[in-house]
Amino acid sequence: LAGCLEVLEEVLALPAAAPFSRPVCPIKDNVPEYAQLIDHPMDLGTVKAKYHRGAYLTAQEVREDVVLVWKNCLVFNGPDNDLYHDAKRLAEHFDHAYAQRVRPPRHQGVASFTHGQACVGLRVRVYWKLDHEWYSARVEEHRVGGKR
Repeated sequence: LAGCLEVLEEVLALPAAAPFSRPVCPIKDNVPEYAQLIDHPMDLGTVKAKYHRGAYLTAQEVREDVVLVWKNCLVFNGPDNDLYHDAKRLAEHFDHAYAQRVRPPRHQGVASFTHGQACVGLRVRVYWKLDHEWYSARVEEHRVGGKR
């Protein structure tokens, strides 16, 4: 979870994030059909509140809820709406910041890697003990012995 709150607060500080900082209210926001179209409403303020009360066990859970915010906006508003384009830009900003500060640093290898050169270029899943999470990765090279 390290870094999630920092990334979330960075996104919330952007002017375009204001409409995403609170739940959509079908009456106040004059969108009575929202509840019929969106099965799982989510907003960044709710994500932050859930984070503070310890509702998330992993960084991926935080990310999933943030992605749900963008998805709901895109589904409900469509490409002719300014919010649609704001959500896309905010999603890109979030993804970039998340990749820089939350995803683990480059994996340095494992002591018992037995498949060697045959795996270079393949996609693999790497377990990152500090996050208790699995991440997708690509084997970039194989070295026998020694450290980087």
